[in-house]
Amino acid sequence: MTIGNKCEAKKISSVLLCAGQSSRMGQEKALLRVGNETVITRILNNLYPISESIIIVVSKNFEKIKQHLTGSYLELNNVHLVVNENAEKGMFTSIKKGLSHATRDLPTLLHMIDQPFVPEEIYGKLIENLDIEHQIFQPSTIVDDLPRAGHPIIFNPQFRDFVISQPDDSNLRELIRQHTSKRKFLEVEDNRILQNLNTIEDFEKYKEIEN
Repeated sequence: MTIGNKCEAKKISSVLLCAGQSSRMGQEKALLRVGNETVITRILNNLYPISESIIIVVSKNFEKIKQHLTGSYLELNNVHLVVNENAEKGMFTSIKKGLSHATRDLPTLLHMIDQPFVPEEIYGKLIENLDIEHQIFQPSTIVDDLPRAGHPIIFNPQFRDFVISQPDDSNLRELIRQHTSKRKFLEVEDNRILQNLNTIEDFEKYKEIEN
């Protein structure tokens, strides 16, 4: 497998959430095939060239993901699997787990395993959009004449530490809404930032569009 070949400066730390049960999908989302790649390697190929470190949050799927990435990304000293023993308590526990292991002095990009089709250029544009006045950086697009926020999201260290300090039953979307003045959008014309793979039908539909 070829690991990302882009040359951008590594300005961020990345967290990839891969700890869900994939119950509606019926199989491990991370290992679904997209051409010659799997979902997880497709995402990692985009994250690696721009990331000082990558934290992959897993749960009961630890062995599957470890076996799949052994010989490629897990041989690199800046890519780590982190197990969330509390994943059954909800996604926010995985968010906290991942953010707490990110490189502390860098902005942190939060990526869901559900969105392997985010265009490569979105990552670079998000990084270019960073500044010291805002804490939350997020792509958005227009759907039915209304703006909709998408993924991935980048947090500056101050907001990342705030998220880590919140109770396990918190809701990230609500925390972001409480800090509207610290949020900065990158407007794009691409609905792939909104994709969410819940079922195999979702995945096949998006894959067909991608091809």
